[in-house]
Amino acid sequence: MSEPDTGPPPPAIKRCRVCGCTDTTPCPGGCSWVLDDLCSNQRCLFQAQVAEMEKHADARVPIEFDVLTAIQCVAALQLALRHPRIPQTAGTTSRIIVDAIGNRLRQISPLFGILIDMGNDAKFDSPADESAILRPDGRRARG
Repeated sequence: MSEPDTGPPPPAIKRCRVCGCTDTTPCPGGCSWVLDDLCSNQRCLFQAQVAEMEKHADARVPIEFDVLTAIQCVAALQLALRHPRIPQTAGTTSRIIVDAIGNRLRQISPLFGILIDMGNDAKFDSPADESAILRPDGRRARG
């Protein structure tokens, strides 16, 4: 005797892995799905991101830049390091990145190392109203 055909099983109810909300019982104020099991509530996103960072803390992120992009990245981090309110951990991480990229640039040309060292020293900073980009003729570029 065969089993009666009951049709396809009902679809599983989507449920947020952090707060447990569903399509029928969303978060107060409303939410939407950013992943199949994660809603858009800020608390849920934060907790899920922290969990992912802990899970993947030792994973490597290989990045390759062309020289100009690497120098621009270092310059942006050097500028951020000058900010008086940069948190210590962010400053430490930024310094590690600047040093790592700087060491790779030094391997390409010692002149890049000098440029990185100058960027680490505030005495080489340009006034805010002055362009630091020099044209081939030695004049500063405008805007």
